[in-house]
Amino acid sequence: MNRIFLFRSFSMLLIFSIFIATLNLQVFAETVNSSINLSIEAQSALQSMKIELGKLSKMSSIDQKKYAESSLRKSYNNLSVSSKQKLISLIEQEPSKLLASVQKQYIDPNYKIPTQNSNVVRLAGLFACDTLCQLNNSLLSLQIPLLARYSLLTIGASIEASLTIPASQLIAAVVALGAVAVVAYYWSDLSPQFNKIIDLFKQTFLQIVNSVVALFNILYSSIEAGQAESIAQNATLDKCVAKHMNKQVTDKIRKGSAREIYFGPSTGTVILVYDVPGGTKGNFNLDLGKNPNCLDNFTYQKQNETLPEGYVLIICLNLNRGVIFHSHMRHKRFAEIDIRKNRYDSGSKATIRLKPLPVTYEEKYANKPSMLEELEFNKLINDMLLK
Repeated sequence: MNRIFLFRSFSMLLIFSIFIATLNLQVFAETVNSSINLSIEAQSALQSMKIELGKLSKMSSIDQKKYAESSLRKSYNNLSVSSKQKLISLIEQEPSKLLASVQKQYIDPNYKIPTQNSNVVRLAGLFACDTLCQLNNSLLSLQIPLLARYSLLTIGASIEASLTIPASQLIAAVVALGAVAVVAYYWSDLSPQFNKIIDLFKQTFLQIVNSVVALFNILYSSIEAGQAESIAQNATLDKCVAKHMNKQVTDKIRKGSAREIYFGPSTGTVILVYDVPGGTKGNFNLDLGKNPNCLDNFTYQKQNETLPEGYVLIICLNLNRGVIFHSHMRHKRFAEIDIRKNRYDSGSKATIRLKPLPVTYEEKYANKPSMLEELEFNKLINDMLLK
């Protein structure tokens, strides 16, 4: 069966729902407390990873598979000499020889798969391999795809070699490894068990647990947020999108990168927030009470209006239907409270913040807002109508 990195809307919704149904909320609580300042090196590596994932999302399924396989080779080749030796030592000790078959088929065609009688265990690597062996045994219990397991082991080998360096440098090293493209390719298999994968890495690398949580927080956010942006760029625009502005405005701005992304697993709705460039032109209805229904023909209060700096575009995307069903603009002074209001909406229930980092889970958005917040929202509407 062909594997598509850019999920069809229903399958992506299902994956998210399964993931949240089994989610250990403590992972996200720890993530909030493990936020770190990224070095320039780490930021550069993350930007390169974002570009790489963007390219992957636009490929055919056949090309995605080829790219993932080449990235697997890249992730091994980018390991240090000592890390390669530790990984090879693990590969040659594995009774099933499955990892050895990966090594020969995808990494090194000249690699000789050891036989049962071969004296393959290097004494120097026996104890050094213990950490990777522990991680491998733990990953085997999850029954994830073989190439995904290999890629996670290269990440483990890179982490093991980086135990004494600052978290920001560790993140830069792992991201630059190249294994993230393989993880992204197998995301439909990995995302439902991602909290378990995080726990296994935490247990394996207890001495740097905060760095590990921060690393996987960034990987999760980068993959999920990147996919949400890609889907938003190509999703159908419902006619209701034209309720507050002509569709061309939404269509143009959604091609960029969102500054904030929120997700509601129970509804399949993603809320994306974009900065609106100053000088953007369009037809607008700034009055919230104008055109309350989705009519075929809208009469706009402001024609060919040029917006100054300071506005954001808020888009609501339904993954189940693959449709952007609503969008509107708010001035930045109203944006924060308006986003909260949209997260509470019964059609959103956006409990997860994917962007900006750290990833957070806030259960309150699955319920109705408090009375105090309702008063805030009502005041917001009144204030906006007066401006």
